[in-house]
Amino acid sequence: METLIGISKTMVALIIELKWPITTLIVLIMFRRAIRVLLTSFSMSKIRISLFGIEVETSISELEAISLSVLGDQLSEKQMRLLKTLGKGKKDVEHSPLTDEECQYIRPLRNAGLIKTDPPDMFLNKIRSLALTPLGSLLTRAIESNAVAVTIAEVDKKKGVN
Repeated sequence: METLIGISKTMVALIIELKWPITTLIVLIMFRRAIRVLLTSFSMSKIRISLFGIEVETSISELEAISLSVLGDQLSEKQMRLLKTLGKGKKDVEHSPLTDEECQYIRPLRNAGLIKTDPPDMFLNKIRSLALTPLGSLLTRAIESNAVAVTIAEVDKKKGVN
């Protein structure tokens, strides 16, 4: 009987000592998705950009908002597809001149400084190729990382993971 009392006292002492680490572990497990998103947003929260000799510190989300406001608040599906294609490398124009429809979705990207043309400073109907600018590359990476985060969240939701 005394050994049973000794074991129970040891167990109670152990539980008292480990209650905060166990509670912390349970909270971390319950809120792991929110913590992952929070840590991801902090890791990429601030970037430093140098424009015309002036250095500016901003966040990717603010930069994306500025670029999207120039584009009309939203990227179209064609614009997103073009940016992702250009993210993989320079794209030669398949036919010249570009159609009016192509110019309609390419022009805002060029005007926002997200893509550049070759030759530069040329009308769109006379260009040979398109490429991302550094700002366009940054925005494309932000869009792709956001898409990955959304995909992970959807998978977790389907599995019932919080």
